[in-house]
Amino acid sequence: QNSQVTSNRKRSEDQPELMSSPPKKKKKTLPFVWLLTEKETEEIKRKKEAVAQKKRSRVQRKEAAAKKK
Repeated sequence: QNSQVTSNRKRSEDQPELMSSPPKKKKKTLPFVWLLTEKETEEIKRKKEAVAQKKRSRVQRKEAAAKKK
């Protein structure tokens, strides 16, 4: 994770135009979350989790297939 942070920092140094706006904390979703009801945000979370779960199971299946070969 640390190396990722440094690579991100390097990338922003390479592209100064990205740094012209003040660095944002990881709260990009907040403004649009305010516009949603509690139920809708829960639904979005559930969908995202389902997608992540599908990806994980797909990776696990691939790994299992690789082990069988």
